[in-house]
Formats: sequence, structure tokens, C-alpha cells
Amino acid sequence: MKKILSITALIAAISVLISSCKVEDNSVTQLNKNGMMLTSYWQTATQRVLMQTPNTVFHFNAWLSAPEEERPAIEDKYFIYSKIRQLSDNEWAIIQNGKTLCRINTGGKLLSEPNAEWTVVDYNQSELVKDMMPFGKDSVRLTINRSGNQWGILSHGQEETPQNSADYFPFYSFYITPESGLVPTDLSDCRCDVNGGGCYAVHTYMYYGNESVEIHDYITFGLIGATTGDCFRWENGDLTMRIYADANAYEVGATSHEQYDEILIHDELSFRGGNQYAYITMHDVTETWQVERLEEYDNFVCGNLILALFEIF
Repeated sequence: MKKILSITALIAAISVLISSCKVEDNSVTQLNKNGMMLTSYWQTATQRVLMQTPNTVFHFNAWLSAPEEERPAIEDKYFIYSKIRQLSDNEWAIIQNGKTLCRINTGGKLLSEPNAEWTVVDYNQSELVKDMMPFGKDSVRLTINRSGNQWGILSHGQEETPQNSADYFPFYSFYITPESGLVPTDLSDCRCDVNGGGCYAVHTYMYYGNESVEIHDYITFGLIGATTGDCFRWENGDLTMRIYADANAYEVGATSHEQYDEILIHDELSFRGGNQYAYITMHDVTETWQVERLEEYDNFVCGNLILALFEIF
């Protein structure tokens, strides 16, 4: 087993050395190409988590705030394939094909009202981004609240999991300040400032003969002073990612996830000419990279990401 790992590590080390020496016509050394891949993953992951259930909740607030005669038009625009069902005085459900996507408790307030705080149990997002959730559960508990002209979107781990539990693991928290000063109706059409942080997981499996080893890698991040119009066009902002590779998981049968290798990536985001760029600093070297846009997650994308993580270390 150790011999296999040693050979694999040697191949990875040689690959890093080769990529470090490669120079393209634009003088980019490609030393930080893996940092670009991880930035791309972060960007796609963040777009996914914000544009799924949280955006649906903002759509629902627009519906709930509207006069009765305007609600059908909002449903036709935002709830084409789903239905809104009231469960109790302050609780609602979004249902699609008989499946509950999320439950929303408004606490008797609209999100436009001061100090509003909604509790959301999210079943839809947890299915779509399950491989990214550090706790790997089947539901996500969120709160969406208003403080002044800022709306916070905070994940608290699985439904009904207390914060003092060993299974409690915050997924993400974002604070959105729309330039209009109004509660967003659709995050894909809302210029706003975004700050936040969180932890995305990258789960995969490696097979050695008949044995399967689960690999746990984590990306913790902080985002400061970012401006965006659709969560894919980060016009500016400082992004810091810390990558944790679970070295113990490479040993067959290992269960401890307490010892990590780690590396820090600092990005300065910008958007110009229709493309996303990042000034990526790794290994004390700063390079400019055009960030590739990942349309969706699949085994190929995750495989490339795992290779990037492996090469980094």
C-alpha cells in the first residue's frame, strides 16, 4: 500500500515540477493553475448554493408580499414547476412533483420588515450540492434575516441539529447588501455587495483492490467586499481559501480526520471583457488567471478537482 502511495506521490511531485517550469506565450508559469481550478470550483459552488433555495425564498417573499391579484403572475414567473402550500399560520412549503423542496417559517413577518427572521429547512439544495456539504446529511437548516438594508443567509447544519452537537457543522453564511436598498426578488438580477464565509467539502472515493477509501478534503473560505450582479460575475472582492487535504484518509481503513495538510490561496477577483479573472497568490507567487466557468458538477469535474488538490500538496 505504502509503495503504491510513494509512487503516486513521486508522479505528482514530478507533475508539479514540470508545470512549474512550463511557460506559455503570455509568460504565465502555470504554477498557480490548480489555484485557478479551486477558485473556479468555489465560484460555481457559491453560485449554486445562493441561486437554489435562498433565491427561491426571495421569490416566495415577493409572492407573499404581493396583493392577491398579482400573485398568479409571480407564480408563473418563479414557480413554474412547483407549488406553494400553506402548512400553518406562518409556515409554508414549496412542493414539486409531490416532493417538498423546502419549508419556510416566516415568524409572521415579511423579509422587508425590520428585524425579520425566517427559518428554512432546505431539502432541495441539500440534494443538489450534497457532495459539498461537510456534514453530508440530507437536509440543511437556514435562517434568512434582515438587519438594516442587509440580508443574512446563514446555514446551520442539518435540521434539528443543536449547535453543541458533534454533528453540527456550519456550511456557509453570506451577507447581501443590495444597491437598491430593497429586499431582493431575484439574486440573478440584483446588483449587491456580498461578504461571507463557509466550508465546502470535496468527497470522493479511492479503490485499492476490493477496499474503498473515502477521501475528505475541505475548502474553507472568506469573501470580503465583493460586488456582483448574478453570483457569477464577481466584479471585485478579496477571496481567501484555505485547502485542507485529509492525509490520513489515503491509508486504507483510516477513520481519523484530525490531521490535515493545508495551503492558503488568496485571490483578488475582477470581471472584465466578459470573463472572470483572479490574481491568485500561492507559494509566495502571484499570477493572473482567467477563471474557468463550471456549468455543473459531475464525476469528471470532481475528478479534476481531486487531482488539483493532490498536486497542490
